[in-house]
Amino acid sequence: IISVLIRLIKIDTLTTFGGEQAYDLENVRSILEGHLKFLGPKHGPYNNICEVHLGPFYYYLLAPFLFLFNKDPIGSAYAVVFARVVTVFLIYLIAQKLFSKPVALYSSLIAAISPYWINSLGPPATPYFILPILGALAHILITIKKKNLFNFVSIGLLIGFLLQLHYLSLITIPSVLIFFFFNKKLSSIKNISLIILGFIISMLPVIAFELKNNFFITTSFLKQIFNANNAGGFTQLFSKASKVLE
Repeated sequence: IISVLIRLIKIDTLTTFGGEQAYDLENVRSILEGHLKFLGPKHGPYNNICEVHLGPFYYYLLAPFLFLFNKDPIGSAYAVVFARVVTVFLIYLIAQKLFSKPVALYSSLIAAISPYWINSLGPPATPYFILPILGALAHILITIKKKNLFNFVSIGLLIGFLLQLHYLSLITIPSVLIFFFFNKKLSSIKNISLIILGFIISMLPVIAFELKNNFFITTSFLKQIFNANNAGGFTQLFSKASKVLE
């Protein structure tokens, strides 16, 4: 309740929008008018090499909020608030499971009233939705039971959704693999197959777009990684990492 109240104060006047948000919301409006989208928002680095795009999950995530607010852009701001509130709730659940109820209360209270978290509520963007989905994934992994097959499908679904919000979410794949490596009782072929099934379902729009457009998203992503002149992009990151290891 505290988290909701703090974030809703003067939301109409404090919310800002930029050119990227206008582009994204125009695509969401198009979805509400019955035009499906298979290509998502543009993703940096922005340069003259090529355009990198995410999957369309972000658009479909915002669509219900814009529908509720009669296509008013402020609906996307409420979506961000909703994401933050869900994150606070998941922090409570995870902390309670790993530690104790008092720790869960303190940690969720800090997240709810954190000045940084409140002040950083800028223009609606994909990163705001990573934390609640990542929190949901962490909660499933912490509480997972072998007999609940839906949990394994959900893991695949959530990983696919994360990849459509930011490419840094690729780190979740080796993280989940490590988890199952150390939990061999859960690592049956059936369970792994269910995870893959969930991942494919969540990535279906991307897969359909890639097959129709000669793997446009994949090609653009690889160009950004391996282009030697991309000083501001992925290559610089890998170059710095190599120097550290040396």
